[in-house]
Amino acid sequence: MNKKWFILGLIIILICIFAGCGVNNGNNLLSDSNIREQEIVNIVVITAEKNDFNAWQVRWPYSVKIGRLDSTIHKLDNAAQEISKEDTEYFINYVKSIEVMESVDKAQSRYITKEDYAGHTYLGSVKISYVDENGKSEYISRFIFDEYPEGYQEFLEKFGNICGEDYISADYNIQDLTVEYFRSMVGIDAYISDDAIEELLSVSECDMFTLLEDYDLYAARNAVEEIDVYSMYRHIPREKLSYESTEAELEQYVDTLAKKFDVDKGKIDEAGDGSYFIKTLYGAIEIYPSNGYENPENIEEFGWDCSKVKFYNIQETGMEGILLSSYFVYSDDGKFMIVFPDCSIVEVSEMIKIVFDEE
Repeated sequence: MNKKWFILGLIIILICIFAGCGVNNGNNLLSDSNIREQEIVNIVVITAEKNDFNAWQVRWPYSVKIGRLDSTIHKLDNAAQEISKEDTEYFINYVKSIEVMESVDKAQSRYITKEDYAGHTYLGSVKISYVDENGKSEYISRFIFDEYPEGYQEFLEKFGNICGEDYISADYNIQDLTVEYFRSMVGIDAYISDDAIEELLSVSECDMFTLLEDYDLYAARNAVEEIDVYSMYRHIPREKLSYESTEAELEQYVDTLAKKFDVDKGKIDEAGDGSYFIKTLYGAIEIYPSNGYENPENIEEFGWDCSKVKFYNIQETGMEGILLSSYFVYSDDGKFMIVFPDCSIVEVSEMIKIVFDEE
């Protein structure tokens, strides 16, 4: 009798063990079902190289940009709409593996300054958006300078295959940012002179990286039509200066400046703190030693709309909290700081021309 109960108990224990294993297997299967295959949403390749198509951006699986920055987007009619699991893993892993300079290893081009790539040649960039095994959206960008990463030719071949056309090459045949090329890419009208565009490129320090990755072409079109503004931006400081000068040197410079504005000595006031005011037709111009400006904390950095160049101006909080901005320049030798009254940009530009004897 005891033997029968023993066998029955053993059977019950075994049933429980197997039932438990079944539950665990079910849980494992449930966990596995949460793992999915990676899926690429899009791949974007930008190139600074010349090519037969005049293409500068290809976005799989949608489009290719040819010519102007705001050109009509050409569809990738022959692009593959799906990528094999093997190729998906290749593209994701390859873009991850691209090594770039630490200074430009950033998610977005807007976080990259000219100082980050000074002395280096921009070649292009690769960006990929995808959904990982856990359903999480991921984005990777790689900005390429000086030389292409190992395996880049193979990458472009595979990329061309899924796009249905080899739009982009890696021959180091880099496009020069000429006046003609800039005019074409930004869409500047023929009546604007080459000299004006040349001046815009110089002032904005535009380059292929700025143009292809992060350019405000609408601001550029507006700026290039205001040629008088260029004399202004050529002299607006891009760094703070602080040079010593004597009182005699300051007085002599103030007198020189007063003559340029056709102001007699009766309209020159000394503030008593080492600064002077010249009462011109535009308003009162302030002159300080560059190491003696009374409110250096108000000198602020600002960026021009159509470039990554930073300039300085003066920003003060006026009555009722209104922010007041004033432009200033330094004398040629950097010893003196000339602060202009709150006027229109055109009037400030005219004053700057007078300061620097420009037509």
